[in-house]
Amino acid sequence: MRARFAVFAAMCVMVISVALLSPAIAPKGAFDATMRDSLKAPCAEYPLGADKMGRDLLSRIIYGTRASLSMSFAVVISVSIIGTFLGLISGYFGGFIDGVIMRFSDMMIAFPGMVLAIAIAGMLGSSATNAVIAVTAVTWPKYTRLSRSLVLKAKTSLYIQGARLSGATSGRVVFGYILPVIFPTILITAVTDIGSMMLELAALSFLGLGARAPSPEWGLMMNEARPYLARAPWLMVYPGVAVIMVVAVFNLFGDSLRDMLDPRHSG
Repeated sequence: MRARFAVFAAMCVMVISVALLSPAIAPKGAFDATMRDSLKAPCAEYPLGADKMGRDLLSRIIYGTRASLSMSFAVVISVSIIGTFLGLISGYFGGFIDGVIMRFSDMMIAFPGMVLAIAIAGMLGSSATNAVIAVTAVTWPKYTRLSRSLVLKAKTSLYIQGARLSGATSGRVVFGYILPVIFPTILITAVTDIGSMMLELAALSFLGLGARAPSPEWGLMMNEARPYLARAPWLMVYPGVAVIMVVAVFNLFGDSLRDMLDPRHSG
């Protein structure tokens, strides 16, 4: 179990290192265009080929790691903070507050998530920031419901009742006693969701509702490759492989982290 966790943790560190060190790792600049090399097949100068502008595809994929990861992390951090905070309030105080938050959450869940994200991104306009906002808007109810259920279970514990009897304020009970208990579950969920958030953001960019050209984002790169699929298939294949590999790494890391923090789920 520990060896599995160490392997996938090291792979995640490698992916993040590629994103942080992309200017030093990439053989060329992400925006360096040479029109005479437009759609050039993979060769010694362009290991993964060149795109329609004569830009090195390998370099753009490496730079795309930073763009895709930063957007995914932004969504995961946003939804985990917003959803957990609302779930803590809803589960602890109950009553009218719980009813309002849960009904609004039900309303958001009633719509297919990706369809609603497309609608929101379409209204806001195509940009990486708006794509992050759209995916965040449809994902927070998951964390709200999860944290609420954990709070409802935790607040009946004897140590919570003891904290109340000792005179601890509601804020102290919620953030000092309940939050540390539910945090591991929220962390595991957030790490596991990095891959799915990356897929949703790449899908929005592929549909023209996410990152905008000339940004080296993987979904946008696949969108730009569509007209040249028969003539230059590498433009579609290699960014797709990058997405699959990174999503798989973070999904497997999330599973191994869950096994480490809660061995009852192992196997």
